[in-house]
Amino acid sequence: MPQIGRLARVRRLWLALRRPAKRSSLRIQVFGAFDAWVALCTLLLVAAAFIVADPIVLLIKDDWPDPVRGFFATITDLGDSAIWLVPSGIVLIALIFHGPVKKRSHGLIVERVLARLSFFFVAVAGSGLLITVGKRLIGRVRPNHVGEA
Repeated sequence: MPQIGRLARVRRLWLALRRPAKRSSLRIQVFGAFDAWVALCTLLLVAAAFIVADPIVLLIKDDWPDPVRGFFATITDLGDSAIWLVPSGIVLIALIFHGPVKKRSHGLIVERVLARLSFFFVAVAGSGLLITVGKRLIGRVRPNHVGEA
């Protein structure tokens, strides 16, 4: 019997996510030609900076002081998606399989947290997958993944 309750909760969440959003006072911003032009110029500038700066940084990175290299190593470790996916995945699974909530308001809070956490998990996992595939295609994998197939 508890399995039916869990499936009903997941089904309710799925239906809530498919429901059209309630009308809010926020206006939807429609992007025009100028915004597209600014976005394209920004993308081209970033690509040009990457093409120019990347070879230079690769040549001088061994000469940097240890604190600077340690700082960048820490930032690189924060970019590892496992740091974000494992805790959010555990909480996500715990919320899906937790027992019934006595108050309706608490159930709504759980469903909202579940929806937001699901979005976070899919966003991090999806972008990580996209970046990993892209890096493999252009030959720029992380240094600790070079030996992997």
